[in-house]
Amino acid sequence: MPLNNQDYWTALILYGRNQSTYKMALGKILLNYSQVNREKVSMNELAEDFFNVYSVRVKNGKPQGATLGRKRSKR
Repeated sequence: MPLNNQDYWTALILYGRNQSTYKMALGKILLNYSQVNREKVSMNELAEDFFNVYSVRVKNGKPQGATLGRKRSKR
């Protein structure tokens, strides 16, 4: 069964922690591209735009995962 655009977006949002900062950064970038009718973006451009948005979110105190009381596992 072939996947459509909504299937891909749903997979991105549903798997992993929904409040994760990287998902919000990716969503913001994709919305920005769609607002200027961008259908194709190079991997380098996406990576650079993602880093710029993500780094601003982290600097502004938006942690990667915001679950209270959650302990990080030691690896």
